[in-house]
Amino acid sequence: MLSDFTCDRCALRDVCAAPCAAVESILPSEEQGLLHALRLKGALQAAYRIVHGKRTTHLMLDYRDQLPTRLRAVFDLVYNDALTQEQVAQRLGLHRQTVARQVHAAETMLLMLARQDMRRMN
Repeated sequence: MLSDFTCDRCALRDVCAAPCAAVESILPSEEQGLLHALRLKGALQAAYRIVHGKRTTHLMLDYRDQLPTRLRAVFDLVYNDALTQEQVAQRLGLHRQTVARQVHAAETMLLMLARQDMRRMN
């Protein structure tokens, strides 16, 4: 399964110079524009960032229902609808910087909730 793919398990990791098709296929569509910049940093580091970002996004989506209504609306437009902060600001009639602060607040809150749950499980 590609979602379990990591460069550490790849037989070609010692010779690759850029993210391969397997890495590109798990890259969220809204981040494909970042691929060029990631290629410049090395394939292993790029793959790690991609996989880590995907796992973090899935973790945040698991807890999104616990966000306050306003933060959830902004979070959904950015993460589920793949809108830019500028597009979200226009749609909601907010300043772009307000959207940026709300996205940051939502991400912080979601990661805090996930950490609290993990501590309770251990």
